[in-house]
Amino acid sequence: VHLTIFDSNTGNAITNATAMLGSMTATYNGIDYFFANVPYGTYALTVTAPGYTNYTNPAVVINQP
Repeated sequence: VHLTIFDSNTGNAITNATAMLGSMTATYNGIDYFFANVPYGTYALTVTAPGYTNYTNPAVVINQP
């Protein structure tokens, strides 16, 4: 699972965020954030970054392709 985190006001990427999908923490590779080997299911996604309001989506569904 890959995600890019943007500032909604400027459109700039946020590179110092922490993203959690359930209890898994995303890895930042300099371009985007990713979660490896995520089993199918429903997860809460939480994103935090210094200076920004926390974001939570309580029902992110990971389906088979």
